[in-house]
Amino acid sequence: MRNTRTNRSNNITYQGIYNELEISKKVLDKTAYKNKTRTIRNHVKAILNEWKEEGYIIYYTENKEGTTLTGVTIML
Repeated sequence: MRNTRTNRSNNITYQGIYNELEISKKVLDKTAYKNKTRTIRNHVKAILNEWKEEGYIIYYTENKEGTTLTGVTIML
């Protein structure tokens, strides 16, 4: 993301992560899906907090639509 020649976005959607991990409401029941997605969001935040402590990123914010967490925006 720091490379000036890249066109990558600083926004990462949780749905994109779920899709990459093949986590779907169709496969899991409501409770299992909710628990799995919460765990993934917690892992993402733990990784970003570690990167913040190491100085790789300045900070990040979670994006919401209503009460739903939709992703994170990373500031370098």
